[in-house]
Amino acid sequence: GAHAAAGAHAAAGAHAAAGAAGGGGGPASTYTRAPGAAPAAEPIDLLASARGSIIKRVVPLVVAVVAVLILRRCLRHRRARRAID
Repeated sequence: GAHAAAGAHAAAGAHAAAGAAGGGGGPASTYTRAPGAAPAAEPIDLLASARGSIIKRVVPLVVAVVAVLILRRCLRHRRARRAID
């Protein structure tokens, strides 16, 4: 009945999780290297990798701050002129 179906789903989920963890019948890794070969240990420049993403977030922020500063200056200048007249 319903309990048997639920048990089958749970077992299938556990089997899929074991397969994803490398315990399944498939190959352990699709990336292989020659026996005895040392892995290439090249440092990753994270700043260079993330530069585009950082710029996309920082530029609008800088533009917004500059716009607010310009607006404040214009409004203060306008109020000062009104006080003189």
